[in-house]
Amino acid sequence: MVTPTRPKNKRVTTPYQYLDAAAADYVSGNLASSSEKMWKASALAVAAVAKSYDWPHATDSDLEEVITRLERANGDDLTLWGKWAVATILRDNVGQNVLEPVEVRAARPTILQLVGKLLAEAERQAHTR
Repeated sequence: MVTPTRPKNKRVTTPYQYLDAAAADYVSGNLASSSEKMWKASALAVAAVAKSYDWPHATDSDLEEVITRLERANGDDLTLWGKWAVATILRDNVGQNVLEPVEVRAARPTILQLVGKLLAEAERQAHTR
């Protein structure tokens, strides 16, 4: 019997693994890397929702459209957009590295909430199919 194997060089990284790595980077003082990993966690969570609905998710514009669609479905309360705005600030900090340590640390709870909410939505949608 042949057992399917995953390529050895391909790792599956979840949003929560990125968030753990972001915390470690923050502690070591690497704010740009911490920002990048929180951004990646956010983008992966949005992509998970997009996949569950069969929506495009290849570009930043696609990810923004996912947030827009979810907001409309939830009554346009802008909760997700506010959290997504924090994620995009972190994305921009990767290249600029202008955020202070307190700003990067303050973003973490918001990103945790965003990721949790998005992954719950992806899971909910997967169960309705």
